[in-house]
Order: sequence, then C-alpha cells, then structure tokens
Amino acid sequence: VLFLYFSLGNKVMKVGEVEVGLGRVLQYTLIPAGIVGLTASFLDTSVLENIASNVWALSTCAVAVACPMLWNSIPFFFGPSLIKHLGRKTAMLTFAAFTVSMSALRGFLFERAVESFTNTGVFSDLIGERGNEMITKYLGPFLVAYGLVVSLSSFFRLGIYGTYMGEYFDIMLSKKISSFPFNHVDNPMYFGSTITHFGKALMAGSPVGIVLAAIIGWTYYMGAAYEEPLMNLFYSQKKARVIVNNGWDIFKKID
Repeated sequence: VLFLYFSLGNKVMKVGEVEVGLGRVLQYTLIPAGIVGLTASFLDTSVLENIASNVWALSTCAVAVACPMLWNSIPFFFGPSLIKHLGRKTAMLTFAAFTVSMSALRGFLFERAVESFTNTGVFSDLIGERGNEMITKYLGPFLVAYGLVVSLSSFFRLGIYGTYMGEYFDIMLSKKISSFPFNHVDNPMYFGSTITHFGKALMAGSPVGIVLAAIIGWTYYMGAAYEEPLMNLFYSQKKARVIVNNGWDIFKKID
C-alpha cells in the first residue's frame, strides 16, 4: 500500500471533467481496507467468519458498497433521461426518495446484523468491566448523539437540493456552504453517519457492528474522493441552469 501510495500519489486520472489524484483514491480505498482488517483481528479473530456466515452482515456490506456507486452513477448516466421524462424538479426529488430508501435499507440491515452478534461484555477482556461499561453505556451513546448532530445539521444547511446531488440535475445553491458543520469536518453528512454507526455498534458491544461501521465509513469516503473535486468544479464554473437561494426552496418553479 505504501509503495503504491508513494509511487502513484502524484498521478492523476480523469473521470469525465473531473481530475482525481490516484494518491487520494488509494488513501480512501486500500489504507482503510487494511484498517478494517486490523480492527477485525484486534476485536475478535472470528469476526470476519461471522460476517461471512451471516446474511444480514453480508447484505449490509453489499448495500454499503452499492450506495455511493448508485448515488453518483444514476444521476450521472440517467439524469438527462429522468429530466426529459419527469421534469427537472420531479426527477431530482425522485432521486432523493431513492437515496433515502437506500439509506433506510442499509440502516435496517446494519441493525439486524448488530443484533445477531451482540455481546455487551465484549471489551471486558481488553480493558476490564469498568472500561467496558464506559464504552457501551457512555461512549456509544455519545458517538450516536454527536454523529446525529453533525449529519442532521449538515442536512439542514444543504436542504433537499444540496443533499441529494441537485448539481447533477442542473440545480445548484447560490453559494457553497462553509458554515457549521462544514467548517468543523469534511463531508459532515458522511462523517456523522459513520460516527453514528460506530456508536450503535459500541452500545451493542458488537465487533461485527464495528467492522461494518468501518466498511460503511470506507465506502462513504471512496464516494467523497470523487464527489469533492466534482462539487468544487460545479461551484467554480456555476453552469447550472437553476440557482436556488437555499436547498429547501422546493416550491420554487423549476423548468
């Protein structure tokens, strides 16, 4: 991984109009993959076997990987056709409903997988009973609350159009959001969702849940490696046909 990172880190590949550094791709793919494997081995040597043998865990992995791929590929390849047949606003809102449905499905599968492998005393051998209690009863709920604050505040700032790839449908905000939580963390919606999943896994004491949360975070940041330069390109050129003052202006007439 390090050899590839240092040998290809300065190389650039072009996807459509977007240039993506290969070093950035490696940063968000191979290195996190190693971290997921180390996390699994550290917590429980059988955790990967548990994932491989459980339909809920495998389904969570599949949907987690599919989500960012579909969220970017569908509007990119089928956006013009959707706009032609449904109209710009309806096409964008239909895609938003699809995105919400995929997120809900992934959340449902994650919850079932965590429930299948719950052990509230899993950390006792590592840090003792008191430490285990601190993680499951305090750290877990704190991470869930913190993640929800970050992701929901991001959703509030972006609105419908900013959250659900309105740029692909030629609908853009009048300016790029830079206030909280965007001045606090990069990709706050992805970051907040990842932290929330980690918190839920810790509350349940589920090593499988922790690894699945890491996989979800990994797929988020693979998507971010492509989305970030694309959004920067959109807002630097401002070629969108429709500019909205805020992402919640869903009643604005859009042709």
